[in-house]
Amino acid sequence: MKTLSINFGSPENGWMKVAVSSLDSDVAFYASDVPCDSLRGLVTVLGRILDGSAKEVVEWSLEPEYAEWVLVRDKDQIELLVNCPSGTFPTFRYKGTAMKVIRSICKSLRDLQCDSAWQKPDASESIWSWDFPDDQLDVLLQRVWKAEQGH
Repeated sequence: MKTLSINFGSPENGWMKVAVSSLDSDVAFYASDVPCDSLRGLVTVLGRILDGSAKEVVEWSLEPEYAEWVLVRDKDQIELLVNCPSGTFPTFRYKGTAMKVIRSICKSLRDLQCDSAWQKPDASESIWSWDFPDDQLDVLLQRVWKAEQGH
């Protein structure tokens, strides 16, 4: 099975590199922190997918365009599509087991959470306009762990 890799760069001055790749393809873009809180949105939609939602979308601002992460769940599979509706970059597609896709995204979010940029006292003013969704990610990680244990 192809490996999904997600890398969030260190946020700086309201911008962050977002890279998604598999053995077949890759896509990268620089996301802005305004107007949408994409990180919190991503954690929220992962929770909805765990709750049984069949399709969720996270928007990433590219100023002035938007990129989208579309997660489509079909039983125990998730297809992740990363696209830019204006066609600025080709659509990235990855399909894998639901828990592996969710776990990959969660691991990348946890790596981003550990980035030293978030430890700066004025992080929400100087690096990213939104606080990192620490509490929401912790709850999501607990839910993922329980789901994997069959609870």
